[in-house]
Amino acid sequence: MSFHYVGHFIVREGFTSEAVQGDYGLDAWIITFARSGEVENGTIFVQLNASYGIVRKPGGIAFRVKKSKVDLWESEPMPVYLVLFDVTEERAYRIYFQRYAAANGIGAATMKRDSVEVLFDEGQAVDEAAVRQWRADKAAVLEESGKVDRN
Repeated sequence: MSFHYVGHFIVREGFTSEAVQGDYGLDAWIITFARSGEVENGTIFVQLNASYGIVRKPGGIAFRVKKSKVDLWESEPMPVYLVLFDVTEERAYRIYFQRYAAANGIGAATMKRDSVEVLFDEGQAVDEAAVRQWRADKAAVLEESGKVDRN
């Protein structure tokens, strides 16, 4: 359900997404296209989670992330978005994981437990604007790395 919910916004922006078969710590990747129709360099990765009982705390919606996932995602050079789909409200929230981890001092090497709590900002919903931002974030990573971007 979360894959199709997020996929709706991806397609509306003219991009495609592919589901990852198996559980490898990432559920989907997004391919973006230039206005000319050419495939753009780089990939956007998405980890999808769905819940019937999200936990709201001061500061956001709480969700626990396993240390093994933190280790995988923090070392990925391309953007990884953690998405939490609230099944009851049919709404999804997003975190650009590497940016969130850096801003909050989260790193697998320094974690003392097997998971860490992250807080989703309820203002960071998944929608068309979010998908456009994901594309811009990917372009920024490519620019910083000196890789070609066909935007």
